[in-house]
Amino acid sequence: MALKIASSITGGIERVTNRTGVALLAGYTVLGLAWQLIINSIFLKYLQDSGIVNEATGMEVTTSGGFFGTTAPLSVLGIGAVICFLALTWYGVFAIRTINANTNRLNSNYLTRNIGYVLANSLLGGIVLTIVISVGSILLFIPGIIAYVAFLFVPFLIAIEDRGFIDAFRESWAMTRGNWLKLFGLLIIVFIAFLVVMIPSSMFLGPAITSVVGSTIGAYVMNFVVMPLSILMLGIWIEAFNQLDRNGMQA
Repeated sequence: MALKIASSITGGIERVTNRTGVALLAGYTVLGLAWQLIINSIFLKYLQDSGIVNEATGMEVTTSGGFFGTTAPLSVLGIGAVICFLALTWYGVFAIRTINANTNRLNSNYLTRNIGYVLANSLLGGIVLTIVISVGSILLFIPGIIAYVAFLFVPFLIAIEDRGFIDAFRESWAMTRGNWLKLFGLLIIVFIAFLVVMIPSSMFLGPAITSVVGSTIGAYVMNFVVMPLSILMLGIWIEAFNQLDRNGMQA
């Protein structure tokens, strides 16, 4: 089946502009803020312990607790980062299944169905996909783009159809063949739309927020701009996935 770009966009937006989309957005925002806090804290803790900035600039780096940093040891922050990453991966599976089902209610079964198997394959598939795209991009830019487009649906096949990651790679390749250019076109459209929102937000909204609440809190507030865009993009890609899914399976 040929991909229809316009219906992928409109159908994808319709999938997430409802109560379910708002609920998923709330969950993603909370987890995203937690992840950002932990990563920022690790970075600041590293700078503080290493003294790199102190030696280079003479400025003291502190993690005084509060909204931007934490005084927890690096080992604790590392464990927190792993837990948060797993939680985000788990929630990603839940979000994909929920948006794919196109329902107005949250189903706890999407959180638990074969979750150990699905999480393991999601993590392994993500690692392999990152390596393939990275190697393709390093060797020559075009192979990296082809790999990204050809294996775009790997996470969806794993989450929605409970496939192993190797099978998901094979099926994604089969699903996308003949539609690489259209998928790349959709990717460009989504990317441009993302920039259209993010550039003005970074240039005008970000500084305005920072002037009121400070740079540290302002960095977190911008998370509320990024997350809705992420949910919209997820809906668009899931709509495209359903157009090309040869099995027509629904979670």
